[in-house]
Amino acid sequence: MSPQEVPEHRASLVRSTFYSGLTTSAGLLLFVLMILAGRSLGSHDFGVFSFALSLASIFAIITDFGLDDLVVREVARDRDLAGEYFGKIFVWKLILSVLALTALVITVNALKSSPIIRMVTYLLGSMAIFRSFITTVRAFFRAFERFDLEARLVIIDRVLLFLCGAAFLLTGGSVLLLAVVFSAVRLISILIALSLFHRRVYRIVPRFDPHFIRAFQIQALPFGLAFLCFGLYTYIDKIVLSLARSESEVGLYNAGFQLYEGLMIIPVILAAVLYPRLSTLFLGDGKRHRNLFLRGVKYLLMIAFPLAVGGLFLADDLLALLFGAEFLPAAPALSILLCAVVLAFQNVLLHTFLNSMDRQRTMLLTTLMGFAVSVLLDVLLIPRYGIIGAAAATLGYVATIFIAGGWFIRQAIDGRTLVIVIGKLGTGALLMGLLLWRLETAPVVLAAAAAAAIYLAALLGLRVLDQAELDILRQRLRRVFSRA
Repeated sequence: MSPQEVPEHRASLVRSTFYSGLTTSAGLLLFVLMILAGRSLGSHDFGVFSFALSLASIFAIITDFGLDDLVVREVARDRDLAGEYFGKIFVWKLILSVLALTALVITVNALKSSPIIRMVTYLLGSMAIFRSFITTVRAFFRAFERFDLEARLVIIDRVLLFLCGAAFLLTGGSVLLLAVVFSAVRLISILIALSLFHRRVYRIVPRFDPHFIRAFQIQALPFGLAFLCFGLYTYIDKIVLSLARSESEVGLYNAGFQLYEGLMIIPVILAAVLYPRLSTLFLGDGKRHRNLFLRGVKYLLMIAFPLAVGGLFLADDLLALLFGAEFLPAAPALSILLCAVVLAFQNVLLHTFLNSMDRQRTMLLTTLMGFAVSVLLDVLLIPRYGIIGAAAATLGYVATIFIAGGWFIRQAIDGRTLVIVIGKLGTGALLMGLLLWRLETAPVVLAAAAAAAIYLAALLGLRVLDQAELDILRQRLRRVFSRA
């Protein structure tokens, strides 16, 4: 790469990160809507909604099964494939959607006798199918690195969902009406998504090609199995809680899990930006491929450590502030989940790194190992310990994937440099934790601000950022203040 190309490369990544950040940050509206749902519906009805959404989301995985991840990688390498791929995948997903909805209806009728729970599940099942088609359109946008189009689509979807959902909840809407809103808005969003793709990327020509689908689906199978395991891990604990304990405990646990899941937008932003670039670099520049991954690891650790430490001290305050006093029993589970964030952040980037190297089988193996541990812990711990057991199972899942994945890529990274970075960041997090412990009785806003200040000071004092990163940071800050 010539010197003239370096600024352009960096600028492209910055633009992509900006739009990807907008896209994923729009998920905060959904996060706020879930908080409002918890406060408005109460723990029992919020538990009903959480159970139905979890079951529907598991069956919706059938409609994708790895197709989207494979699309991003393959179309990023050859964009001329986009038109052909989309038309054929669209028809195949229609067929899979019928199968998924049929299986969902049979399952919920076998598990639950409540008409309300069944109806909410049917509606959210339809919503999950619509969402699956939207994610496919988004996959093509990412392959083209058109993060601006993806941002536009997601912002429209989230704003509509938030405004309509909040309006119904604030006027005393029931859990059934909330499910209707979710399904209706997602139907509108898929129509907008298809229109954007048709006008701005490729003309949509649906085609049924069984030979293409068979070959492509087989190739996508490792992605699909891994995503199935991830989906089951994300949702199965709520289903086990519902069957072994109560809907109220599902609601309590999901309050904490919403905070955990909301934080996961951070690594998702970075992974979405880096995946197309890592996939391209792997074919031509192994050194830059590894260095880009290691920078991502460092940035995510910088963010995750203070989140985990803050969660140990501020879990009660967060739940009381966001969901209300009714959800305070979920504080111990939330503390465990926030500790799991450190490893969960890295797992997102780890799987992105493996996928970029065509090592989806390795990615699948680590996910299967984590899923096996998660299911075992769910079955053993949830009936006895409830939401604490569910949180412990989540921690076991992310720890298993982190250890297994780290072992598989140990020869591809500079372990010594990584250990030094972890030591510096751990020192900063320890100082932050000691300050929070001393300020235990102080107002939560003051304690959080002081802890953030000492952590940032530690990062600068320990020189976690190298000179090139500091120079880029200074440039960005100058631009911000010059415009202010």
